[in-house]
Amino acid sequence: YSDFYPPLMQVIDYPYDATVVYIICGTWIFILINKILRERDELSTKLQQSNRELLANKEELEQFTFIASHDLKSPLRSIVGFLTLAKKDMVAGNLDSMATKIDVAVDGATEMNSLISDILDYSRLQKNSDSDQIAVDLNDVFARVKDNLLLDISERNAQVSSQHLPTIFAERTDLIVIFQNLIQNGIKYNASKTPTVQIISQVTSSHLLIS
Repeated sequence: YSDFYPPLMQVIDYPYDATVVYIICGTWIFILINKILRERDELSTKLQQSNRELLANKEELEQFTFIASHDLKSPLRSIVGFLTLAKKDMVAGNLDSMATKIDVAVDGATEMNSLISDILDYSRLQKNSDSDQIAVDLNDVFARVKDNLLLDISERNAQVSSQHLPTIFAERTDLIVIFQNLIQNGIKYNASKTPTVQIISQVTSSHLLIS
């Protein structure tokens, strides 16, 4: 605008100067308002996304806590059951059998400690799933779960077996929880007198399928 007006004290009348300045100022105001509105919309979208993520995290944490509490019952039941049997062996003087049952109870307590540690890590939102992934032999996982569920198996006279399972990279405790839930449900919701649960694996083009 100053280019059209040399000295401020000099009175010169240029045609359409006010119209040009009005159009230029109006254009800049339009650009600035649109920029502010876009930024407002972006912030609103981010806020809505953050709210959805917070709600999802809250629901996931509640679900995880419920599931983990449920999963703690099996090793706890195993500990109580085998310590009770070990006490009977002690009274009867069967020290070798008592030692075996105490070992199973200790393994159950170790598994409970691992589950509790995972719950604490998750509740602090500091758990990195990739950092805990190691090579896990699923045959060892199956054996551990079978020990945890010995009382369930014996009470229902169930038959639990598996084919040779592969080794995969994963978090061991998560796999134990998955196997334990599936096998336990396979025994619990089976109406036959001798429930049978068999674990098999199949490699597809992009997945390892555990059934």
